[in-house]
Amino acid sequence: MDISNITERLADLHVATIVWITVILTVARLWLIRRVSPASRAAMEVVEAALIALVLVFMIIQPFAVKSFYIPSGSMIPTLLEDDHILVNKFIFRVARPHDEDVVVFNAPDQALKLASEAPDIDGGPTDYIKRLMGTPGDTIEVVRGVVQIGSDTLTHSDLRRDFEIEDRDNQHVKLVDNAVMIYDNGWKRYTPEQVAEKHGTPGQAVIIHPGYVIRNNVKLSEPYTSEDPDYSLRIVDGKSVLLDPDSDTVRINGLEPTPSELKQVENAKSEPLPPGKVFVMGDNRNDSNDSTRWGPLDENRMVGKAFFIFYPFDRIHEIR
Repeated sequence: MDISNITERLADLHVATIVWITVILTVARLWLIRRVSPASRAAMEVVEAALIALVLVFMIIQPFAVKSFYIPSGSMIPTLLEDDHILVNKFIFRVARPHDEDVVVFNAPDQALKLASEAPDIDGGPTDYIKRLMGTPGDTIEVVRGVVQIGSDTLTHSDLRRDFEIEDRDNQHVKLVDNAVMIYDNGWKRYTPEQVAEKHGTPGQAVIIHPGYVIRNNVKLSEPYTSEDPDYSLRIVDGKSVLLDPDSDTVRINGLEPTPSELKQVENAKSEPLPPGKVFVMGDNRNDSNDSTRWGPLDENRMVGKAFFIFYPFDRIHEIR
């Protein structure tokens, strides 16, 4: 078993397991304390140290201060990679308000699990997700999708993936920037509008590149931490996420197909502020993330803590920003 599996298992120890280990160590200490041999005394010191460490880590530090988590998916690429092991400050939100663009861990709502066809935690506890906090109560969030216009053709990110023969979404990315298309495949490569037209099979056609972006409180955000610009449009209406998927040309409200009356209600509505007690979270891997854009604003009280450090693999040890 490698160290990543060990740390993962330690982080996920069930409360009953911790209690049993504590009982066993306590009984062992009581048995050893009656022995007078030097070896027994040395063993008792080791057991006492293990008992103190267990109580401190699993009964005080982990429940109330700092806990380790591992990353099971690529939704936060490039900030966090699959199988990264991180530390999360669980105490900070007890004494301070979360800030926009913090990387946060939270208990996933039922709708998130349903859309991902994900089963609840086998122990009956909450399933934890990690995303970037993009809006707090009162913030207005809007997402403008990125597209490329070639002549009369409007190309989405999916169209560009086909043109550039991209198959691995976790390791190959499409990012639209001013007057260029960036393709990541073991490093970023820049393609001019002329090269994009050639890839599309329409050399010589005029190309206009419209990068996607997020607007918060009427300010267009610069987001160097993302793997791609968004390929969808989004507004917040009546406390719900109204998402337009350009590939299917369908609207989803909190991930559900709207009724005709719901669709009419939101079709011309402007984005509204997040309601009290609601926050908005998005994965840095914008177009491959099960987040608030899919299932709606998150209840603020579901937030567990702020991710602040990667401690494994060793070649990725650094602060999370």
